[in-house]
Amino acid sequence: MPDLKKADKEHFLAKVWKDPVWSKVISAGILVVIGTATTYFFGLWPTLKGWFWLVLSYLGATTRVPNWLFGLLIVSALVVLVGVGLVVFAVVSKAPNPEPDWKNYTSDNFVGLVWRWEYDSKNSIRGEHCYCPHCDFRIIPVVMRDWHVPESVSFECNNCGWRMGPIQNKLEYILQDVRLRVEHNIRKGTYKKY
Repeated sequence: MPDLKKADKEHFLAKVWKDPVWSKVISAGILVVIGTATTYFFGLWPTLKGWFWLVLSYLGATTRVPNWLFGLLIVSALVVLVGVGLVVFAVVSKAPNPEPDWKNYTSDNFVGLVWRWEYDSKNSIRGEHCYCPHCDFRIIPVVMRDWHVPESVSFECNNCGWRMGPIQNKLEYILQDVRLRVEHNIRKGTYKKY
């Protein structure tokens, strides 16, 4: 048999200890040794031996129904109870989790406007709409395009006449900025103050 070096032995022991099966076998062996030593030092062997013979004599006793059948029924009942408990636990643990509180964060003020949005099934922001900061009327952004001027966006309330802009930017970039600010507030937790 080849001679294993100390480093190889330590590597082997570390590998065995990290193995999911062998680590449990080793820990069970340690528990058996500790349990055996404890019962020996406290003088519990005669008590354990008496209990063992009491159970064995009960299972071997005769009645109209054999006691071993009662034992089998008890074990079967325990198996069924454990199975039912596991099924109930699985059903309860699969209960839908409540929505995270950031899902209630659907409104904020950005770029001088009130913005509202929703979240889709993948938790992405969608349906961003702006509202007048004075009367809370929904504003339809007006995109202005001209061949000699960069694209710009104006916001005008049809209810109270409030007006903002023009902002020299594309509407999709403004909406992207709103989404990025929402994501930033969620990530930083600052949305909780709204």
